[in-house]
Amino acid sequence: MRSAGRLMLVLACGAAFLAAGLRAAEDSYVDGMADKFSHGIVNAATGWMELPVQIKRGYDRGVPYVKSCAAKRSLGAVTGLGRGVSHTLGRTVWGVWELATFWAPNHTTNADLLLLQDSVYPWEEGIVEPFRCPTAQDGMRRIGMRLERGLDDVVGSPFEILGQTKKAAAEGTCLPGIPKGLYCMLGRLLSGVGDIAFFALPSPVDNLMVPFAEVKPWDAWDGKYRNNLN
Repeated sequence: MRSAGRLMLVLACGAAFLAAGLRAAEDSYVDGMADKFSHGIVNAATGWMELPVQIKRGYDRGVPYVKSCAAKRSLGAVTGLGRGVSHTLGRTVWGVWELATFWAPNHTTNADLLLLQDSVYPWEEGIVEPFRCPTAQDGMRRIGMRLERGLDDVVGSPFEILGQTKKAAAEGTCLPGIPKGLYCMLGRLLSGVGDIAFFALPSPVDNLMVPFAEVKPWDAWDGKYRNNLN
């Protein structure tokens, strides 16, 4: 098991730098890895702060349609407690996941999905990300979109090898497409596993590290190059 883990890490890191090609690209990969790693450390270590922060926010917001100020704030603190538990787990788990996958590319953002964290770090005010958005039906749709994205990435990850090789051949460089395809395949697989396994926990709104060049894992095979616009 340890040997397999070391081999995967070596392949992933090697492919990352082979895929970079130019000096500027190498710098972007290194910077992306550093940003994702440091973000993961901070979130994994400070996830517990979400509990008191969300309780206070719930207390300050109160509960609409409750006339009594004391009751409004007390009920708000209770709802904040539930939200605090969810966000504590989400920030901690996603922080650990970022640490484990700091070397892997990912989607640029989760903004159209649910569930989301309120801010980049727990001590920032940020924006309260609601579940309903604006209705429960829409909220469930966005959760379904995360699961769909995860399944697409897991099932379609092998297409990255074929697609990146085809794209490199179209650009006149066949060999670099193979390691890049392997690197993207591993990234797609891990991104999909995260989306499926942790879909019920609030994730960051935006992801760090170098993004996938294409939206879907089979886009490069279909000739839809560099269309990762969101």
